[in-house]
Amino acid sequence: MTIYDVLRHEHEVIRSCLRRIQDLGERRPATRQRLFLQLQALLGVHAAAVEAAFHAPLLEHELTGPLARQGRIRHDVAGSLMEVIAALEPADPDWTAYLAVLAEVLELHMRQEEKEMFRKARKVLDAATEELMGEAMRQAGKAREVRAVAEIQPVLAVESSRSLH
Repeated sequence: MTIYDVLRHEHEVIRSCLRRIQDLGERRPATRQRLFLQLQALLGVHAAAVEAAFHAPLLEHELTGPLARQGRIRHDVAGSLMEVIAALEPADPDWTAYLAVLAEVLELHMRQEEKEMFRKARKVLDAATEELMGEAMRQAGKAREVRAVAEIQPVLAVESSRSLH
């Protein structure tokens, strides 16, 4: 799998998770919180892997450097929004509003990466490098995913003991 295949797949997983949360609206705050924790862990793993396997090498090229920097900044913005959401109660209407803004930021970022960044990256990377980057991204994601799951499991256990939603 190339880096582009891995990223498209991960973007679809992120979109699906966001849709699941948004489809609940303001109902079932405990379920929204559980799904949000999964999204938060997923985005943390994804952002770190993308920055290491994709953005870092592309920073060196004049054609892709500016977009790689913008991608890192969007990851930071998404991380900041995630922190705000995490500090709110899921029943708070602002929680849903912040989630909508997060979804907009992420969708803009994913569209730009899949279109403009991929197009420009193909001009500076050869096929073998694209395959190697894809494998590096998968491996980085697997290693971080184990840590992310370990971090959210205690929180999920406490949350599920409080509610049957």
